[in-house]
Amino acid sequence: MATIIPLTDARLPDAAEQRARHDAFVRAAASEATAAPGPLVDARGRPLHDLRISVTDRCNFRCVYCMPKDVFDSDYRFLPHGDLLTFEEIARVAKLFVDRGVAKIRLTGGEPLLRRNVERLVEMLARLGDIDLTLTTNGALLAKKAAGLRDAGLTRVTVSLDSLDDATFRAMNDVDFPVAKVLDGIDAAAAAGLAPLKVNMVVKRGMNERSILPMARQEEVEAAIAAAQRAAPLMAEMPAHRRSAILGGAAALILERKEDLARTIAAEAGKALKFARIEVERAASTFTIASEEARRLREYLLKGGFLFVSDYWGDWAKEQFDEQIGLALPPNQFPIVDLPLNHPIWHTLFDLKNIPQMPSIQSWRRTGGNTDRGVMAPPSAHGIADSDGHLMVVMLHNTDIPDGWEREGEDPEYFYRFSPDSYAVGINIVLYAMTH
Repeated sequence: MATIIPLTDARLPDAAEQRARHDAFVRAAASEATAAPGPLVDARGRPLHDLRISVTDRCNFRCVYCMPKDVFDSDYRFLPHGDLLTFEEIARVAKLFVDRGVAKIRLTGGEPLLRRNVERLVEMLARLGDIDLTLTTNGALLAKKAAGLRDAGLTRVTVSLDSLDDATFRAMNDVDFPVAKVLDGIDAAAAAGLAPLKVNMVVKRGMNERSILPMARQEEVEAAIAAAQRAAPLMAEMPAHRRSAILGGAAALILERKEDLARTIAAEAGKALKFARIEVERAASTFTIASEEARRLREYLLKGGFLFVSDYWGDWAKEQFDEQIGLALPPNQFPIVDLPLNHPIWHTLFDLKNIPQMPSIQSWRRTGGNTDRGVMAPPSAHGIADSDGHLMVVMLHNTDIPDGWEREGEDPEYFYRFSPDSYAVGINIVLYAMTH
């Protein structure tokens, strides 16, 4: 037969006094130190670090994949408020988990921002110690509550956002709520310092498949811009040769030929750091530069920027590029030098034995060989350094390294033949640019 151990008797004739006594008991219990018998582990002995707490079962959306209207209609019976755990009860339970090794608490729902005075709960949980305190929301109320949540001690937020297209988003949430208001909430959260901010997207066949790529591009651009802006205040204190690390992401994107994104990062960094904008050129053999562009490119490179050049073949193309880059970096001040195989750039991560020669995929399809445009000369590597000897420009002549990662998916044979070496070169260059 079960043994019942009474903890307290809060049953009093007067309901208000009963509630006051109950709340006082719970607050006292929540504040008491708890002897932790040891860390929580699963059946395989792995420690459990994350705890999710649902603070309400109600939501102001009727997303078609979560709370569809044909189930959660006006007659649906949600939990009475009196059946929900009080904030003090939640804090007590959370403290027990934190004492046993939980390091991250996530508040969820329903929609947690519908819970009245949820900021007070956040404040209570934030006092439990050094934990990652986060919240998942649909963002509808985030613009109003972001600053208060941050002040209460919330660390960051995750926003559910299924499309950037307004019509699609309204159809997905099924309450005709505009996407612009959720985006306002995301902006408010970022401004309040709730970072890193994450976005969840549920994809439903026949509704928002076409939103996947626009969403991915938006996230990529915003993450890159945010990284550049966060790094900007540190730049003034850094030695010139370390500033390239700030735009390391831009260098990688240049390598991947994501020109639009690279320009966006460079532009944002330029606003904060008074950098010049850099325009990324595809073909070095046709590279031309006006005087104002030369000035801006020179300023960018001397302030820690980095430029990688490939896919130019033959003597004429080399002479053309050398002449044009010389308008930005005069050869009497910044001579073009060879980068031999014993240079550290070729051994940053992968130990290169040679500079691989690879053609564009179009040329390879025509000839099946390693060269392009009838050029038979081997590849060569050159660089331009600043006055302290730190590389600003790396040039690989008579080889098309970027096609090895840009066009890898077009032909399996091309991939297996050229891409491994191409990635080794590209990764070495990016890592070197970010660390030297």
